[in-house]
Amino acid sequence: MKIGAATRFLSVVAAVFLGITGLHEWSAQSAEMASSNNETSSTVLAVRAQGKLKIGLAIGFIALASAGVSFDKNGNRN
Repeated sequence: MKIGAATRFLSVVAAVFLGITGLHEWSAQSAEMASSNNETSSTVLAVRAQGKLKIGLAIGFIALASAGVSFDKNGNRN
C-alpha cells in the first residue's frame, strides 16, 4: 500500500495535534479535587475520556503515516 507524501505529512500533523490536546485533556481535574485519582465530577471524567480517545487517534495517525514504508537489509528506505 502506497501513501502519498501529502497524506503522510498531514497524518503526522494530525497525530501531533491530537497527541498534545489529548495529553492536556487527559490531565484535567476540577478545582475542588486535590488529586486526580479521586475525581467524581462527570464533566471532568468525560473530558478525560475525550483526551484518551485523542491519544488513541494520534497513535492511529502515526500508524497511517508509517504504512507502506519499508527498509532493505542495510536500513535504507525503499
